[in-house]
Amino acid sequence: MAGRYEEEFYGQTSIGYASQSYRESSLGSGFMFPDESTKLKEWSINANRIEGWRRTRSYRYWREVSRDTKPSLSPRESSAKDGRM
Repeated sequence: MAGRYEEEFYGQTSIGYASQSYRESSLGSGFMFPDESTKLKEWSINANRIEGWRRTRSYRYWREVSRDTKPSLSPRESSAKDGRM
Protein backbone atom coordinates (compact mmCIF):
# COMPACT_ATOMS: atom_id res chain seq x y z
CA MET A 1 0.00 0.00 0.00
CA ALA A 2 2.88 2.38 0.71
CA GLY A 3 4.14 2.02 -2.85
CA ARG A 4 0.71 2.85 -4.24
CA TYR A 5 0.51 5.82 -1.85
CA GLU A 6 3.80 7.15 -3.19
CA GLU A 7 2.53 6.82 -6.75
CA GLU A 8 -0.64 8.69 -5.89
CA PHE A 9 0.91 11.55 -3.93
CA TYR A 10 4.50 11.75 -5.23
CA GLY A 11 4.08 10.58 -8.83
CA GLN A 12 6.31 7.47 -8.56
CA THR A 13 7.56 4.85 -6.14
CA SER A 14 10.93 3.28 -5.54
CA ILE A 15 9.69 0.62 -3.12
CA GLY A 16 7.64 -1.56 -5.46
CA TYR A 17 6.37 -2.06 -8.97
CA ALA A 18 4.21 0.63 -10.53
CA SER A 19 0.47 -0.02 -10.45
CA GLN A 20 -1.26 -0.39 -13.79
CA SER A 21 -4.98 -0.46 -14.39
CA TYR A 22 -6.69 -3.23 -16.31
CA ARG A 23 -6.81 -2.56 -20.03
CA GLU A 24 -8.54 -4.60 -22.70
CA SER A 25 -6.70 -7.93 -23.03
CA SER A 26 -4.13 -6.93 -20.40
CA LEU A 27 -4.38 -7.58 -16.68
CA GLY A 28 -3.54 -4.80 -14.27
CA SER A 29 -0.93 -5.01 -11.55
CA GLY A 30 -0.18 -3.53 -8.16
CA PHE A 31 -2.32 -2.34 -5.30
CA MET A 32 -5.76 -1.22 -6.48
CA PHE A 33 -8.98 -0.18 -4.76
CA PRO A 34 -12.49 -1.39 -5.63
CA ASP A 35 -13.86 2.18 -5.82
CA GLU A 36 -12.97 5.82 -5.20
CA SER A 37 -14.65 6.08 -1.78
CA THR A 38 -12.71 3.07 -0.47
CA LYS A 39 -9.48 4.59 -1.78
CA LEU A 40 -10.14 7.92 -0.03
CA LYS A 41 -11.04 6.12 3.20
CA GLU A 42 -7.86 4.02 3.14
CA TRP A 43 -5.66 7.03 2.37
CA SER A 44 -7.19 9.01 5.24
CA ILE A 45 -6.68 6.11 7.65
CA ASN A 46 -3.12 5.25 6.58
CA ALA A 47 -1.55 8.52 5.37
CA ASN A 48 0.03 9.44 8.73
CA ARG A 49 1.36 5.91 9.20
CA ILE A 50 2.92 5.83 5.72
CA GLU A 51 4.36 9.35 6.01
CA GLY A 52 5.83 8.43 9.41
CA TRP A 53 7.43 5.31 7.97
CA ARG A 54 8.89 7.31 5.08
CA ARG A 55 10.92 9.30 7.63
CA THR A 56 12.54 6.23 9.23
CA ARG A 57 15.75 4.32 8.69
CA SER A 58 13.62 1.25 7.97
CA TYR A 59 12.12 2.97 4.94
CA ARG A 60 15.55 4.00 3.62
CA TYR A 61 16.77 0.41 3.96
CA TRP A 62 13.62 -0.90 2.25
CA ARG A 63 14.23 1.46 -0.70
CA GLU A 64 17.81 0.27 -1.01
CA VAL A 65 16.83 -3.40 -0.91
CA SER A 66 13.97 -2.84 -3.35
CA ARG A 67 16.25 -1.03 -5.78
CA ASP A 68 19.00 -3.66 -5.51
CA THR A 69 16.73 -6.71 -5.86
CA LYS A 70 14.20 -5.43 -8.42
CA PRO A 71 14.71 -7.03 -11.83
CA SER A 72 15.45 -4.62 -14.65
CA LEU A 73 12.13 -5.51 -16.31
CA SER A 74 8.73 -5.62 -14.66
CA PRO A 75 6.93 -9.01 -14.85
CA ARG A 76 4.69 -7.57 -17.60
CA GLU A 77 7.66 -6.36 -19.68
CA SER A 78 9.48 -9.64 -19.15
CA SER A 79 6.44 -11.64 -20.34
CA ALA A 80 6.07 -9.43 -23.41
CA LYS A 81 9.76 -9.84 -24.20
CA ASP A 82 9.42 -13.63 -23.95
CA GLY A 83 6.31 -13.59 -26.16
CA ARG A 84 4.03 -14.86 -23.37
CA MET A 85 1.56 -11.95 -23.40
